[in-house]
Amino acid sequence: MPSAELKGCHHSKLCSAEYTQSNDYREFWSRLNHGDFFSGQFQRVGNGGRTVWLEATYNPVIGKDGKPYRVIKFASDVTAQMQRFQAEQHTAQTAYQISMETENLSASGQEVILQAISKMRFLEEHVTTSSNQVQSTGR
Repeated sequence: MPSAELKGCHHSKLCSAEYTQSNDYREFWSRLNHGDFFSGQFQRVGNGGRTVWLEATYNPVIGKDGKPYRVIKFASDVTAQMQRFQAEQHTAQTAYQISMETENLSASGQEVILQAISKMRFLEEHVTTSSNQVQSTGR
């Protein structure tokens, strides 16, 4: 939404319905109402329902009576950076899964090779024994 549309708009319009109904959201506002400051990355809802990530600070403004009477938010859109980060996380997770599958396949392959070696040694012993018997009968 353009800034003009946001002015005076309730914060919940920028959040998912799931989030606005959560304990986290209630706690967020409770702490702001007690004068706590927040800073971080926040997932919000933009035009057309698209996901927007903001690097933001929520700053309670304290009145003469010592109580917050409004909250000022300073924010920058960091959606592109967050999308890159999420893509990198997905790539890293995929690479890890592939490496684990490769390790499992390698272990299975190693077992097959060891079994083949064992069978070849068994055959070698029988061939050697048979060869020795043939040689001894031919003398």
